[in-house]
Amino acid sequence: MAVLGGDVLSDSSGKLAYIHEDWYCERLPGEVPMDFARRSQIIARDFITGLEKRGDSSLFVVLVHSELGPV
Repeated sequence: MAVLGGDVLSDSSGKLAYIHEDWYCERLPGEVPMDFARRSQIIARDFITGLEKRGDSSLFVVLVHSELGPV
């Protein structure tokens, strides 16, 4: 499964709100679907790891994903 991107929300005020921090990943020309899926997952993991390093437990991530179908 490819991770096309994600949005970050905060619950610091007791209500979920977008904090206008996000990322996206597009398939490169000629990129094999399975390679795109792996690369997009690495990008998502790295972004989320960066959020975790902040130590802010009020952040939530909404992932946007895509089924690749037969490869």
